[in-house]
Amino acid sequence: MTSKLVAGLLAILMLLSGCLSLKQAEQPVEYYTLEYDPPESRENSTLPFIIKFEPFSTSPVYDSNKISYKEQKFKRREYAYHKWQAVPGELVTAFLARDFSRSSLFQAVILSEPVPNYSHLLSGQVEEFYQQSEHSPWEAVLSIHITLSNMMPYDIQNPTLFQKRYSCRKRCAQETPESFVEAMSRAMKQVSAEVIQDVYAKLSARK
Repeated sequence: MTSKLVAGLLAILMLLSGCLSLKQAEQPVEYYTLEYDPPESRENSTLPFIIKFEPFSTSPVYDSNKISYKEQKFKRREYAYHKWQAVPGELVTAFLARDFSRSSLFQAVILSEPVPNYSHLLSGQVEEFYQQSEHSPWEAVLSIHITLSNMMPYDIQNPTLFQKRYSCRKRCAQETPESFVEAMSRAMKQVSAEVIQDVYAKLSARK
């Protein structure tokens, strides 16, 4: 076998190897978001308060749009091809504000629009937002910490009305990323309902 033939075969092998690598790298990324109907409320009277949402921060462990999962203690991993449409703090803020607005329990709910005056500020942090895969069945784990602040000038001596941590775990129907996202949506709906109920109860006592 001549040296030219050997060189030609090597070149073909390298080319084929490169094509295979490119095909592997072209695996599509799947993007996910939460999806659920806003929780229903037992209350039916609207409070005369305007609530402004401050974008929630995200714990450094989960501050990425890659879906995070836990297989053992002290370790977190991320899927390469399964991602959220936004980082957890942005998702939670958007859906919580939507649920507050759809509840019709408050005079107005402001998320991003600049407003000169509002009566209360709701801020917080997403502390946990991951897929628990240590044992079967998998679970969606969600924890957030919120702060409700009073912004009314005549009552400025009581700026912080309350702080509270909300946590929820929901089982996944199947051990797939899609099933995890569905379970996380159910967890978010439950937490959202609890936050709305607590905020409404707190502000009802101050009306």
